[in-house]
Amino acid sequence: MRGVSIFTTAISFLLMLTIALAEDQRSSLARGSSISIQDDTTTTILVSPNGHFSCGFYKVATNAFTFSIWFSRSSEKTVAWTANRDAQVNGKGSKLTFRKDGSLALVDYNGAAVWSTNTTATGASRAELDDSGNLVVMDPAGHRLWKSFDSPTDTLLPLQPMTQDTKLVSASARGLPYSGLYTFFFDSNNILSIIYNGPETSSIYWPNPYERSWENGRTTYNSSQYGILNQEGMFLASDKLQFEASDLGDKDVMRRLTLDYDGNLRLYSLNATNGKWSVSWLAFPRLCEIHGLCGINSFCTYMPSLQCSCLEGFEMTEPSDWSQGCRRKENITVKGDHNANNNTEQKFIFVEIPKTDFYGYDFNYTPSVALPVCKQICLNDDGCEAFAYRKGKGECFPKALLINGKKFPDPSNDIYLKFSKEASSSQLLASKPSHICKKLASGDQSWLLDFVDCRLNGEFNYSQAALVLNTAVSCLDEDRRKRPSMNSVVEILLSLME
Repeated sequence: MRGVSIFTTAISFLLMLTIALAEDQRSSLARGSSISIQDDTTTTILVSPNGHFSCGFYKVATNAFTFSIWFSRSSEKTVAWTANRDAQVNGKGSKLTFRKDGSLALVDYNGAAVWSTNTTATGASRAELDDSGNLVVMDPAGHRLWKSFDSPTDTLLPLQPMTQDTKLVSASARGLPYSGLYTFFFDSNNILSIIYNGPETSSIYWPNPYERSWENGRTTYNSSQYGILNQEGMFLASDKLQFEASDLGDKDVMRRLTLDYDGNLRLYSLNATNGKWSVSWLAFPRLCEIHGLCGINSFCTYMPSLQCSCLEGFEMTEPSDWSQGCRRKENITVKGDHNANNNTEQKFIFVEIPKTDFYGYDFNYTPSVALPVCKQICLNDDGCEAFAYRKGKGECFPKALLINGKKFPDPSNDIYLKFSKEASSSQLLASKPSHICKKLASGDQSWLLDFVDCRLNGEFNYSQAALVLNTAVSCLDEDRRKRPSMNSVVEILLSLME
């Protein structure tokens, strides 16, 4: 009898525990319900029936919470959607309430609603988190009055549509919820695009802005503006955009398409064993193709990791933030004196930066001109910061703004930075050995014979020799932060072999 009693007690305990867990992990919230943040920690409110998704109060910082949906089985509880990414609520006194007027609202500690659904004065009766990760507000008949799938943050889930009314906005930085500078959306030409919205300027950089839509494999003629990631791992869109996961075909794999903080669009797959994500597709294998990563007046190199560097004569605007770019050093200017007695050509110098390009912001374009003519076009305009020149074709691109810089562009061209001659060599090339730097900036190449093996009898590529020497001098910079990485040095040397 004693054994039967113990067995009965154990069964009763397990039943009570099961009921308690079921109540704690519910998949719906009834109208009139209200739930507060508990113990200053991430608090689960709803769990999808399949257990793949959870939603509730997500802790993003000390005493700061968002109302979010996350992947239950990822090791870091990766967020898929957030209601209030730019207006977190206090950890004490804030609550999610399903109001009697039919709206689901997130209320801060002071009673102010920081977010709510547009279901006021409707027959809304419950909120549910379904198996696809979609939070929906429904009426008694099951009609969906509002759904989170219509307002994504930075992530698209399988079967969640991209339309003319939806967009993905990146986070501002790794691990932060705030809205960033990149947006994935359908543009006015019906093309799914990624745009950089910076403090000074904005520009679309995907698909390739150098190419026409059909050259990028897209079409502008389908105005339905619709795209979707299916459960097998393939993305299809009305503009003919198509890409697929490296593990295409496995329906059991959980996936997400995320516009990351660095402006790259990546498709991730979840390892069910360890809860870790792996990239199964990405838009940019080389990050330097992404606009705005290094800010204005700087350029990007990438092999294998990204590195930003200020142009010669410039310094970082904010030492801790490359996105703010670089500014000209003190007493260095490109503005001319328009006194008729002054010769502008005598007041400025140009410093060549080989195999470098800055996308966009050409205030003029002149084909088939000699280098001196291109130089004069820039001299004649105070707004000209520099010019790009494509040798062989004689293409001239005077620049009003230097942004989206990268090394070794295709097609290749050189940049010529404009400086006042009042700027001394010590200002312009501050930390490099002055005698070499002056010669590098002079344009006279005969002195290179002093540094090249005499057995070559002067038969070598002078431009390549200057580039190698300039790289060597850069490695001697007193400021370690300005020295190129070994990967960058290797990339430069490999380019000379092409």
